[in-house]
Amino acid sequence: MKNPIDATIYNNPAEDALAARAKPRLPHPLRKTIAAALLCSVVLCGALTILPSCAPIKATRGNLVADEQVKEVIPGTHHQADVMRILGTPTSKSIFDDNVWYYVGLKTEQSAFFDPDVREKRILSVTFDEGGLVSGLSEIDHEGYEVPISGRITPTSGQDLTVIQQLLGNVGRFNPQSSQ
Repeated sequence: MKNPIDATIYNNPAEDALAARAKPRLPHPLRKTIAAALLCSVVLCGALTILPSCAPIKATRGNLVADEQVKEVIPGTHHQADVMRILGTPTSKSIFDDNVWYYVGLKTEQSAFFDPDVREKRILSVTFDEGGLVSGLSEIDHEGYEVPISGRITPTSGQDLTVIQQLLGNVGRFNPQSSQ
Protein backbone atom coordinates (compact mmCIF):
# COMPACT_ATOMS: atom_id res chain seq x y z
CA MET A 1 0.00 0.00 0.00
CA LYS A 2 1.20 3.47 -0.84
CA ASN A 3 1.74 6.13 1.70
CA PRO A 4 -0.93 8.88 1.22
CA ILE A 5 1.64 11.63 1.82
CA ASP A 6 3.90 10.27 -0.93
CA ALA A 7 0.95 10.15 -3.30
CA THR A 8 0.24 13.84 -2.81
CA ILE A 9 3.86 14.75 -3.39
CA TYR A 10 4.28 12.69 -6.53
CA ASN A 11 0.80 13.19 -7.95
CA ASN A 12 0.57 16.96 -7.85
CA PRO A 13 -2.15 18.03 -10.32
CA ALA A 14 -0.49 21.43 -10.96
CA GLU A 15 2.78 19.78 -11.99
CA ASP A 16 0.91 17.30 -14.16
CA ALA A 17 -0.84 20.15 -16.00
CA LEU A 18 2.47 22.01 -16.44
CA ALA A 19 4.15 18.89 -17.78
CA ALA A 20 1.28 18.34 -20.21
CA ARG A 21 1.69 21.88 -21.62
CA ALA A 22 5.51 21.66 -21.86
CA LYS A 23 7.07 21.21 -25.28
CA PRO A 24 8.06 17.68 -26.05
CA ARG A 25 11.82 17.21 -25.95
CA LEU A 26 13.60 15.80 -28.96
CA PRO A 27 15.11 12.34 -28.67
CA HIS A 28 18.74 12.34 -27.50
CA PRO A 29 20.46 11.41 -30.87
CA LEU A 30 18.45 14.05 -32.75
CA ARG A 31 19.55 16.78 -30.31
CA LYS A 32 23.18 15.85 -30.92
CA THR A 33 22.66 15.98 -34.69
CA ILE A 34 21.07 19.44 -34.55
CA ALA A 35 23.82 20.74 -32.24
CA ALA A 36 26.50 19.38 -34.60
CA ALA A 37 24.80 20.98 -37.63
CA LEU A 38 24.55 24.31 -35.80
CA LEU A 39 28.23 24.16 -34.83
CA CYS A 40 29.25 23.31 -38.41
CA SER A 41 27.24 26.23 -39.79
CA VAL A 42 28.86 28.65 -37.33
CA VAL A 43 32.34 27.40 -38.26
CA LEU A 44 31.52 27.59 -41.98
CA CYS A 45 30.23 31.17 -41.67
CA GLY A 46 33.37 32.14 -39.77
CA ALA A 47 35.60 30.56 -42.41
CA LEU A 48 33.72 32.29 -45.22
CA THR A 49 34.24 35.68 -43.61
CA ILE A 50 37.93 35.14 -42.81
CA LEU A 51 39.17 33.45 -46.01
CA PRO A 52 38.37 36.31 -48.44
CA SER A 53 40.42 38.65 -46.28
CA CYS A 54 43.46 36.48 -47.05
CA ALA A 55 43.13 37.09 -50.80
CA PRO A 56 46.09 39.11 -52.13
CA ILE A 57 45.60 42.83 -52.68
CA LYS A 58 47.09 43.96 -55.98
CA ALA A 59 47.91 47.63 -56.55
CA THR A 60 49.59 49.71 -59.25
CA ARG A 61 51.31 52.86 -58.05
CA GLY A 62 52.72 55.69 -60.09
CA ASN A 63 52.80 55.62 -63.87
CA LEU A 64 53.83 52.15 -65.02
CA VAL A 65 54.62 52.72 -68.70
CA ALA A 66 54.16 49.77 -71.08
CA ASP A 67 56.80 48.77 -73.67
CA GLU A 68 54.42 49.60 -76.52
CA GLN A 69 54.10 53.17 -75.26
CA VAL A 70 57.87 53.59 -74.98
CA LYS A 71 58.33 52.38 -78.59
CA GLU A 72 55.93 55.09 -79.79
CA VAL A 73 58.19 57.89 -78.52
CA ILE A 74 60.83 58.65 -81.15
CA PRO A 75 63.82 60.82 -80.17
CA GLY A 76 64.26 63.87 -82.37
CA THR A 77 60.65 63.95 -83.60
CA HIS A 78 58.36 64.14 -80.56
CA HIS A 79 57.95 67.22 -78.38
CA GLN A 80 57.06 67.43 -74.68
CA ALA A 81 53.34 67.67 -75.45
CA ASP A 82 53.57 64.53 -77.62
CA VAL A 83 55.35 62.62 -74.85
CA MET A 84 52.72 63.70 -72.35
CA ARG A 85 49.99 62.52 -74.73
CA ILE A 86 51.68 59.13 -75.31
CA LEU A 87 53.10 58.34 -71.86
CA GLY A 88 50.92 60.51 -69.66
CA THR A 89 51.92 62.99 -67.00
CA PRO A 90 55.42 62.34 -65.63
CA THR A 91 55.67 61.11 -62.09
CA SER A 92 58.43 63.62 -61.39
CA LYS A 93 60.60 66.20 -63.08
CA SER A 94 64.27 66.68 -62.32
CA ILE A 95 64.95 69.22 -59.58
CA PHE A 96 67.80 70.93 -61.40
CA ASP A 97 66.68 70.51 -65.01
CA ASP A 98 63.06 70.78 -66.21
CA ASN A 99 64.09 68.99 -69.41
CA VAL A 100 64.36 65.62 -67.63
CA TRP A 101 61.13 63.76 -66.85
CA TYR A 102 60.82 60.56 -64.82
CA TYR A 103 58.10 57.96 -65.12
CA VAL A 104 58.12 55.75 -62.02
CA GLY A 105 55.65 52.91 -61.58
CA LEU A 106 55.35 49.67 -59.69
CA LYS A 107 52.92 46.83 -59.14
CA THR A 108 52.63 45.38 -55.66
CA GLU A 109 50.84 42.44 -54.14
CA GLN A 110 50.05 42.13 -50.45
CA SER A 111 48.78 39.02 -48.70
CA ALA A 112 46.93 39.40 -45.40
CA PHE A 113 48.91 41.56 -42.98
CA PHE A 114 52.34 41.01 -44.56
CA ASP A 115 54.39 43.75 -46.23
CA PRO A 116 53.59 44.25 -49.91
CA ASP A 117 55.85 42.48 -52.41
CA VAL A 118 56.96 44.44 -55.48
CA ARG A 119 56.04 42.35 -58.53
CA GLU A 120 57.08 44.83 -61.25
CA LYS A 121 58.98 48.11 -61.14
CA ARG A 122 59.99 50.47 -63.91
CA ILE A 123 61.76 53.83 -63.90
CA LEU A 124 61.95 55.58 -67.26
CA SER A 125 63.89 58.79 -67.86
CA VAL A 126 62.97 61.03 -70.80
CA THR A 127 65.36 63.88 -71.64
CA PHE A 128 64.57 66.84 -73.87
CA ASP A 129 66.83 69.33 -75.64
CA GLU A 130 66.42 73.09 -75.28
CA GLY A 131 63.83 73.12 -78.08
CA GLY A 132 61.59 70.62 -76.27
CA LEU A 133 62.36 67.66 -78.56
CA VAL A 134 63.05 64.23 -77.07
CA SER A 135 66.80 63.70 -77.01
CA GLY A 136 66.85 60.37 -75.21
CA LEU A 137 64.94 57.64 -73.43
CA SER A 138 66.60 55.46 -70.84
CA GLU A 139 65.47 52.95 -68.29
CA ILE A 140 67.07 53.48 -64.90
CA ASP A 141 68.31 50.52 -62.90
CA HIS A 142 65.82 50.16 -60.08
CA GLU A 143 68.06 48.24 -57.73
CA GLY A 144 68.12 50.99 -55.14
CA TYR A 145 68.40 50.94 -51.41
CA GLU A 146 65.91 51.72 -48.73
CA VAL A 147 66.54 54.90 -46.77
CA PRO A 148 65.85 54.44 -43.07
CA ILE A 149 63.51 56.97 -41.49
CA SER A 150 64.98 58.87 -38.58
CA GLY A 151 63.17 58.67 -35.27
CA ARG A 152 64.57 61.94 -33.98
CA ILE A 153 62.35 64.90 -33.16
CA THR A 154 63.02 68.29 -34.69
CA PRO A 155 63.90 70.71 -31.89
CA THR A 156 61.71 73.78 -31.58
CA SER A 157 62.13 76.94 -29.57
CA GLY A 158 60.12 77.28 -26.42
CA GLN A 159 59.45 74.78 -23.72
CA ASP A 160 57.51 71.58 -23.37
CA LEU A 161 54.47 72.19 -21.19
CA THR A 162 52.44 69.52 -19.47
CA VAL A 163 48.67 69.41 -19.86
CA ILE A 164 48.17 70.93 -16.40
CA GLN A 165 50.60 73.76 -17.19
CA GLN A 166 48.76 74.46 -20.44
CA LEU A 167 45.36 74.50 -18.71
CA LEU A 168 46.41 76.63 -15.77
CA GLY A 169 48.99 78.76 -17.58
CA ASN A 170 46.69 81.72 -18.22
CA VAL A 171 45.06 81.85 -14.80
CA GLY A 172 45.69 85.28 -13.29
CA ARG A 173 47.31 86.76 -16.41
CA PHE A 174 44.36 88.84 -17.45
CA ASN A 175 43.34 91.97 -15.55
CA PRO A 176 39.74 93.06 -15.73
CA GLN A 177 39.36 96.34 -17.57
CA SER A 178 38.56 99.13 -15.25
CA SER A 179 35.59 101.18 -16.28
CA GLN A 180 36.33 104.90 -16.35
